[in-house]
Amino acid sequence: MDVVTQQKEHKEWDNNFLKTDWSVKQRNKAAFWLLGLCNGFGKAASNILLLQAVKARLVGYVIMLSGAHDMLKRFDPSLSTGLVLLADVVPTVCLPWYLHLFSYTSRVWACTLFALLAFLLVAFSQSVITSLLGVLCASISVILGEVTFLAFTSMFHRSVISSWSSGTGAAGAIGASSYLGLTMVLSPENTCLVMTIVPLGMLACYFGLLTKRPEGNERLAKDTNLGFAEKLRIIRGLFPYMGPLFLVFFCEYTINQGLYQHLLFADGPMSQSAQYRTYQTIYQVGVFIACSSLETLPTRRLWFLACLQLANMGLLTMAVQHQFMPSFWEVAAAVLLEGLLGGAVYVNAFALISKNSEPAHREFAMGIASVADTCGITLAGVVSIGLNKVFQDQDPR
Repeated sequence: MDVVTQQKEHKEWDNNFLKTDWSVKQRNKAAFWLLGLCNGFGKAASNILLLQAVKARLVGYVIMLSGAHDMLKRFDPSLSTGLVLLADVVPTVCLPWYLHLFSYTSRVWACTLFALLAFLLVAFSQSVITSLLGVLCASISVILGEVTFLAFTSMFHRSVISSWSSGTGAAGAIGASSYLGLTMVLSPENTCLVMTIVPLGMLACYFGLLTKRPEGNERLAKDTNLGFAEKLRIIRGLFPYMGPLFLVFFCEYTINQGLYQHLLFADGPMSQSAQYRTYQTIYQVGVFIACSSLETLPTRRLWFLACLQLANMGLLTMAVQHQFMPSFWEVAAAVLLEGLLGGAVYVNAFALISKNSEPAHREFAMGIASVADTCGITLAGVVSIGLNKVFQDQDPR
């Protein structure tokens, strides 16, 4: 298929959307919000449960997880929360390069099956290996979902990007609170089984709520016709967006996994474990607010926001080293800022990519840009291991 035909098809998708009535538009926006929620929920909730299911000496795996500090304290406080994070993320960096070979529908089925497998492995795990396989399945499911649905937004009006981002922002807080609520009445294993409804909800949204979708193998990704050199050219053009995405995710996850555990106060307003969980919750609230702000507060100043996040990370690093923040509340304010900055860069970067990409390149651009945040998370895993080793002997506050 030539470029002109691709451009016509992309234009036809957008024009068809614009011609639809208000209820159809809202239905698609609701579908992408729920898809973002289900995809992000699987990340937050399943990995909390993975931590609870492990019955051996194990380093903590934490990506937006409120249970990480508790598990490290239980098994080995000297180990970094970044180690299993690093082992988990690295294999998924390669996924976006090969997904164009498969149809959207087959990708959604794969997301669902990997997510279900992750929950089931955790629920019935009797070994560390089985639990780590669950970690890997959960991560593959989420990365696959993010790349797939971000690329899929190229066939809808750009407003669905805001809906998707808002759903992913809500997922962290809802996943953590769901875990806490369900484990008050159920065992972690049974809670994990209950949560298998989440990936099934993704299937329901894709097949039942979206007003249009490619059926079966009828439509493969359009970037199958792009040559390698052309893809590299597109990626170079995405640097103004992928650069800030990489930087902001690197800073966020370095703070989350390398600094939070060293910013707890012995004389704080709650226990140190509760302080850690509260930091995670405040961060998620900030992400959700920012990810939901695209239609009211759009911005093009991605590098400025990313550099503010870098400064925030520097401030918190110095606060750990020199212990000049007097109380929990000052740290909580910096954590809220962290979430706001990260969510704002994420939602605005993908909105600008969608707006500024050529129609024939938009689908590939939306999918490949997510590699930037994955690489940022990977580097954060490395750095957080080092930070933990530097600060592990820090005197308690």
